[in-house]
Amino acid sequence: LEHQLKLAGEASLDRIAKDLLPRIDDFFDDGPITPSVIHGDLWSGNIGTADGQPTIFDPATYYAHHEAEWGMSWCASLGP
Repeated sequence: LEHQLKLAGEASLDRIAKDLLPRIDDFFDDGPITPSVIHGDLWSGNIGTADGQPTIFDPATYYAHHEAEWGMSWCASLGP
């Protein structure tokens, strides 16, 4: 996160980061996070059927927070 904020080149973001980053763990109090294999590029073009069964396909899988897939599905307008 710090690297991305520096790339933005905004002094106001640098000030926020200086206060926020040392306390970042305070925002994640839902217990230990175990990396999960997630789809990575979930959108309607990666959904189809194989032998008459619903199928999700894409080679862009990776390990991430278990809730990251929900964010990707929201970006692709696949859910509420």
